[in-house]
Amino acid sequence: MVGRNVGFSATTVSFKIGTLVLFVSFILHVVGFSIARWATINLSYSGSKVRSSYHAGLWQHCGCVELGVENCVCNSRSGDPAWFKAVQAMETLGLIGLIITGIISLSLLCYKQTMTTKNINIFLLAVSGICIVIGLIIFGVENTKDFKDVFTIFDAVNSVDSNGTLNTSFILCAIAAGLCLFVCLPVFAVDKRTPLPTAQQQVFQAPVQYSNQGQVIFPPSGQAQVYIGTAGQQPIGYMPTYTYGQYGSPPAYVPQTSEGQYETPFPQQTDGIPHKA
Repeated sequence: MVGRNVGFSATTVSFKIGTLVLFVSFILHVVGFSIARWATINLSYSGSKVRSSYHAGLWQHCGCVELGVENCVCNSRSGDPAWFKAVQAMETLGLIGLIITGIISLSLLCYKQTMTTKNINIFLLAVSGICIVIGLIIFGVENTKDFKDVFTIFDAVNSVDSNGTLNTSFILCAIAAGLCLFVCLPVFAVDKRTPLPTAQQQVFQAPVQYSNQGQVIFPPSGQAQVYIGTAGQQPIGYMPTYTYGQYGSPPAYVPQTSEGQYETPFPQQTDGIPHKA
């Protein structure tokens, strides 16, 4: 018997698709997590070509002025309210969960699969997606309130036009959470319902061929021994799948006694040496 490693070829198509989507989700979340483009406030001044903007991210906030070319100055965030720290915590937990889930998915994809590992993987994926969504909801609600306060201030100044939007990073993290919860989870659930490969499916027999009067016999799958018999006669019996050497040419046939039984042929001996001339 020759063992075969349970790896990529043994996993289901659904699990392969889910793992691919998971890594796409991870990349999108890393980009959104890092870039300071969660929310943007744009300001324009009447009668002037000068425009300014403010970009908020999870870890930095940037002030930009456009005079033909946009120039930005970014600083690390500090002194943020409690709700914003909660957003940072949720998004960080989501990122850590995606990293762990990605490692587990790779191990399931390339090595041995167990139902326990699959259950843990699905649970961590669900928790990661929920954490990301919670952070997005908190940021969206609280940031909308801040937008209203800022716009109220600028509306009092007639020469300033202002508008604010949730920007690219927020959208990327939202897409990442959607892929986790609405693509990866259902696909992994489908894979979970697929039975794991049995021990017989994980091992295959090395093909052994035997020549018998010009015929080639291949043993069927899962059969450790092959059936050997001469043409037109009853089978002699079972022969092992291994081969061994013999002296001289094999007998052309097996003699049969008067009682209908077969005699086991033995090579002729001369001075203890088989087939000596």
